[in-house]
Amino acid sequence: MSNNRTIDKEAMYKKIMPSSNQTKIEEEGTPLPQPTPFLQPKVLVNVAELAVKERIEEAMEKFKCCQCDHCVKDVLALAVNNLPPKYIVRNELDQTLEIRRYDADVISALVNAVIKVKQNPRH
Repeated sequence: MSNNRTIDKEAMYKKIMPSSNQTKIEEEGTPLPQPTPFLQPKVLVNVAELAVKERIEEAMEKFKCCQCDHCVKDVLALAVNNLPPKYIVRNELDQTLEIRRYDADVISALVNAVIKVKQNPRH
């Protein structure tokens, strides 16, 4: 009993491994299509860190703390290290984050960090 149907191995491979088709397109110099905004790559973001960065300038001004680059980074490091990490996955284009939920924790960590850096500046 012979089977008259032959399997096209190349076509089957392209169906199973679509990424191999993209490498051929790249090698030929044909530009790859750009992803749509809905298909943007996801990024992992620490919401606690973003919330601290958003409020750090205001806190340092209120406490009249030195705002040189070294002091700002010291306050940022102390505040973020005293907060539990809160990671979320977002699109690269999506800039709206739910930072307001963590305001009380962020303000407390920032105040403690600013006071500590103001009392013991490292410059």
